[in-house]
Amino acid sequence: MDAPIVSVVVSAHNKQAYVGEAVRSALVQSLRAIEVVVVDDASTDATREVVQALASEDPRVRLVALSDNVGQPAALNIGLREARGEWVAILDGDDWVAPTLYAELIALAEAHGANVVAGNMQWVFGSEAPPWHTLLPAGDAPLLLSAVEFIRRSMTDDMMPLSFLQPLVRRRLVVDHAIRYDESDRFDLDFGILVRAILAGGRLVVTPKVGYYYRQVPGSMMSTRGPEVLRRMKGANDALLGLCRHYGDRAAEAAIARRSRSVQHEIERAELARALRRGEWGTALPQALRRPGHVAALAWRRLRGRLYWARRRRAFAQMGDPG
Repeated sequence: MDAPIVSVVVSAHNKQAYVGEAVRSALVQSLRAIEVVVVDDASTDATREVVQALASEDPRVRLVALSDNVGQPAALNIGLREARGEWVAILDGDDWVAPTLYAELIALAEAHGANVVAGNMQWVFGSEAPPWHTLLPAGDAPLLLSAVEFIRRSMTDDMMPLSFLQPLVRRRLVVDHAIRYDESDRFDLDFGILVRAILAGGRLVVTPKVGYYYRQVPGSMMSTRGPEVLRRMKGANDALLGLCRHYGDRAAEAAIARRSRSVQHEIERAELARALRRGEWGTALPQALRRPGHVAALAWRRLRGRLYWARRRRAFAQMGDPG
């Protein structure tokens, strides 16, 4: 097969129920010059067999089978090294993409002279994809974001941070600047790779049109963010400070420092919340007295979340009501 225009890198560990849908969504793209590189991270279910069957049907599918479980960031880095296309796209093994996404993103990148582009995301719970549950609201104009603008819209206290975006990046940018995922952090890995790519490529362009469908399943990292996960997240976030200095982006460096402080507060709140859940009053009470604002923040976050999604549901319902 000739060198593809887009290499779609898929990491999969025990995704037999979903990986077929993910790979097929890439294969049916309107842009045909595509390869799908699936890195099976030592699955113990039938994930590998599903991908092998797809590869036997379509030579554009390549399976990289790992004998040891290395974790998603390391698996994605292996996929980046294997990619041969002019562009590299990231697709999780339980997600899928719209059939025109990559052609539209490349056209968007060329129109704006961009090296990093992404499509709006829609959350999926099981088989349900509620129209109000999108990362960005509907709009006509694409977002053009510098590194500092992206970081400011990816703070940990945002209801819908842009750090969830899955990018399409020029491969020469990945190669020339050795852009890789931070293998120490399995939660905030998308944020880190996007900051690295934007710093190297100049800016990120995001279309408000939904093209990526993000499936949230029980037990995902998104739904199990405890103190330990947050500590790794903070370490990976702190590591970006030096990169901002390397590129001479002081505004981005200041924004990363602010985000690190926010993550530290998240760690303290998570520790307090865990102590309260467990009834460990000897631990919880001193923490609450030392940081009384954390108690209010936990209560407000719960209430804010309910109000936020209620407003979004109501707004979309009104948009669909001709009366």
